[in-house]
Amino acid sequence: MRISSSITPVAAISFLRILKSASAIAIPEPVNNNALTPSHVLASPLGIPIDPRFTVVEGYSTVVPLDQTSCLKISLDYVSELALRDWTSTVPRTMWPSAPQYHAVTIIISPEAPSTQIPVSYLIWGFNVVIQNMFFLHRFFVSSWDLRWKDRKVASIYFRQLVGSRGSAPPAIMKSGRSAEDNGLPSILNQTSKPEALHETEDVTIAAATSPGSQILNEGDVWIALFQAMQAMAFLSAETRFMADLRIVPEATNVKLSITGQRGPGLPRQSPPFLYYSTVIRAIRLVADWLTSDPGKFRDLAIAIFSNGVFVGAGYIEHTSMPDPPLEHLLSNMSISTS
Repeated sequence: MRISSSITPVAAISFLRILKSASAIAIPEPVNNNALTPSHVLASPLGIPIDPRFTVVEGYSTVVPLDQTSCLKISLDYVSELALRDWTSTVPRTMWPSAPQYHAVTIIISPEAPSTQIPVSYLIWGFNVVIQNMFFLHRFFVSSWDLRWKDRKVASIYFRQLVGSRGSAPPAIMKSGRSAEDNGLPSILNQTSKPEALHETEDVTIAAATSPGSQILNEGDVWIALFQAMQAMAFLSAETRFMADLRIVPEATNVKLSITGQRGPGLPRQSPPFLYYSTVIRAIRLVADWLTSDPGKFRDLAIAIFSNGVFVGAGYIEHTSMPDPPLEHLLSNMSISTS
């Protein structure tokens, strides 16, 4: 995957006029309320359904701080890998080391014995709950979190700070379809891998920009929206064409995220390349890379998505006080290939 940030302020303003409210995917109400339950037992405050039989309990927490950006970026990278898999699949015990540009945090995923596998669905639910509550509780510390099904522990997530390490900003350019092996990391899929996906060689790029006068967004709200978007798309096959709009408005935040492949120059696509759920998952991962390259980028944000250099979709992340942008000047100041 790679990011393109060569976009003018005028183009950014046009980007922020991208989407008109239309038939969007309706995200159901949360199955639990926003209040955290006592004794560090965390309910799911998400705006997408998590089975009420699934809960997360804080195992232990230290006073050793985690590099917050590294923790969030590595967690989203891992969840994006999971979201590309079948929702009903499983993964083995995993150590997810820091990517080369993030030498700060390591995550260990461990199934509860005697099991040797963890359902992908439990992990995606678990990371959403853990990350949101890390923000709510201000608890970005070395810690562990137990995942429970029907009040029985099924797995644990451990967050470790690497000794003497420091996080750093991500690079401006990344290639799509990178595997763990590309970064010198062990694959999380080595014991339960599926046949090679149709679009693993797809080259996904984004153009992203904020515009002058755009509102500053709460960083935690944006991260929560990115994780919720991953979860919303993980339910469906990554190789399914993205035929409807995705709209995420997390509970207890002031951020909304929307992605469309239906409206814009040459959209919806009538011939390859098409916009797939896998394309959007990789694009959202790139959005996180773009945002963390400069703290000043957490503002109202416009996004264009390209597959193999061809424009296939667009979206935005905005403050909820902003009206949904209209279509009239969609991408009018950008060079968009529709062939």
